[in-house]
Formats: sequence, structure tokens, C-alpha cells
Amino acid sequence: MPANAVYQLIHDELNLDGNPDLNLATFVTTWMEPEADKLIMENIHKNFIDHDEYQQTALIEKCVVNMLARLFQVPEENDFVGV
Repeated sequence: MPANAVYQLIHDELNLDGNPDLNLATFVTTWMEPEADKLIMENIHKNFIDHDEYQQTALIEKCVVNMLARLFQVPEENDFVGV
């Protein structure tokens, strides 16, 4: 099947889902800064699970997990695990 036909089929199926911008009961962020979108698109092809290959990503993950742990007041003696 041609790629544009597959895109159109999936696009049409996803359009049947609710629109998060119009859903007052949703607690999901429906907008983010263009810079965040740009970072995602620049790195979408990377396998972030491979911490040996993408060491900087592992360091960023550790920083984010530590920030979240401090935000939720996790005791300092605990080891934090990333996701």
C-alpha cells in the first residue's frame, strides 16, 4: 500500500477520537512550546533506552527524575529510578 494511503487511513481513524482541546474533562496538556516540539522531532529517531549509546540522554533523564523526586518530597536516602 502506498505510504500516503496508509497515512490517510490512520489519520482518518485518529480523527474519530475526541478533540482534547474541546474536552473539558481532560487533564492532559494539549499545547506545548514550539521548542519542545522541535526537540522531539529532532530526536524522534533515537533509541533512548540504549544508555550506552545515548549517554547525555541518560544524564538528562536522571536530572528530571531527581527534580520530580524533590518536587514530591521523596526522602534523600532513597534511590530514584527513571522511566
